[in-house]
Amino acid sequence: MYPTGRQARKCLTCQSLVVQSNFVNTQTERKPLNIIDALSAGFDAVIRAPQVMLLPILLDLFLWLGPRLSAHPLVEQLLNTLKSLPQPQDAAMRAQMVQTQALLDQAGQQFNLFAWLSPTLIGVPSMMASILSDKRPWAHMAAVWEVNNILAYMVLFMLFSLLGLGLSALYWSQIAQAVLHQYPGGRSGLAHAGQIWWGLILLIIMVTILAALIGMPIFFAATLAALLSPILGQFIIIMWPAMMLWVVLYMAFSIHGIVLREGSFFEAVQISLLLMRAQFLPSFGLLLLGLVIYFGLEAVWTLPAGDSWLRAGGILGSAFIGSGIWCATAFFYLDRVSDNQKATAKGQASETAPK
Repeated sequence: MYPTGRQARKCLTCQSLVVQSNFVNTQTERKPLNIIDALSAGFDAVIRAPQVMLLPILLDLFLWLGPRLSAHPLVEQLLNTLKSLPQPQDAAMRAQMVQTQALLDQAGQQFNLFAWLSPTLIGVPSMMASILSDKRPWAHMAAVWEVNNILAYMVLFMLFSLLGLGLSALYWSQIAQAVLHQYPGGRSGLAHAGQIWWGLILLIIMVTILAALIGMPIFFAATLAALLSPILGQFIIIMWPAMMLWVVLYMAFSIHGIVLREGSFFEAVQISLLLMRAQFLPSFGLLLLGLVIYFGLEAVWTLPAGDSWLRAGGILGSAFIGSGIWCATAFFYLDRVSDNQKATAKGQASETAPK
């Protein structure tokens, strides 16, 4: 039977050293799911439950063939402001500034604000969300709605972000249905989509707060260091993304705790921290290999031009690979965390047994 929330809370009360030793003891009893087996199980789950790919496919088709929402007027206002500023005297710097402004103008014309419906790396995988293109496979262009007010831009950003997390909650509930049949008693079904949605919102809020708490002292220190040495100031600035990458890495499996387990949001975060601490190499290896496979193949899926129907094949391939990798991480999480709890229960029983 899959562990309940009460058992998860018991697991979290143990010391980290006990958790690590129990992981090692478990490996001698039963070989845990390795990276290749997890990927194989994930892609098999998508083949058995192809409905998991439905949301990624529909979202990419909408971004490709549907209407577009553009913030190009706001980009033009920004460019006009930059042009009104005093220009540098150096010819090379002026040429670089002109090139940068041209790139901003092109990005403003091609970026579709509906891409915010796919939260980066935590939600519905989307190939079209990262593509700057306004081409489509028929002659007439898609309807373009323009945003020319900064307040409307911010409101739409918040609205689409929340809606994107809602779509991600539905998507993750489908992943849970695809993988939890091997772990009965876990969370699954559309009834949990609201809980998953709220958990994803809390996760975004926590990461944002941590980014601010880590970033403010670093930027303050970098400002002071830049007075002494600009190179030292730049070096300190680099520490912020490096530290945030480390934080995001250790919280990566919090999503799986929110989706696949009973218990609170903070329990999901704590279990993710313990899992990464005790099983860092296989956990990091799975995440790294998944990113390499997904983004490596995305370069292949995007080879057909935007006005070619061959891009539909890329959308299908991206949905299959992205869903398979997410399912693989879910299998890996359930296998490793289940083993940890079993080992913890045995360790607690041996400690309380009469001598």
